[in-house]
Amino acid sequence: MGVNWLDVCARTAETGCTDAGEVHTGLQACWEERPAADVGVVYIDLDGFTLINDTFGHDAGDEVLLNSAHRMRSQLRPQDRVARLGGDEFAICAQHITSEGLAALVRRLKAFLAEPHQIHGKEVVVSGPAHRGGRRNRR
Repeated sequence: MGVNWLDVCARTAETGCTDAGEVHTGLQACWEERPAADVGVVYIDLDGFTLINDTFGHDAGDEVLLNSAHRMRSQLRPQDRVARLGGDEFAICAQHITSEGLAALVRRLKAFLAEPHQIHGKEVVVSGPAHRGGRRNRR
């Protein structure tokens, strides 16, 4: 049996998310070990993150990453996982999800990620353009 996405334990220090090194292996395992499941993948790139790092420093950037990761995880079901690909990029693997469910997840993620963060007494905003894809099994 390969590595199961649900059992991946590697976490990045800043976000608590699965790290990029486990993403490919985890997704492959998800698709191979759950052949009857509908799987959706969401790619998120936080727009405005570099400006926060440049303006407020890397500690502030780390705080925004942590808050953003928490916001993403708050919108996921127990069987879904979020992975940090690197920098300000994330991927979400949603298992047993319909295309309508995946579209609703993307809408919720965009709304929660667009809420302002408080950094050094100022409101800063990152937005999370999300791109979705998936594989729907034909049974």
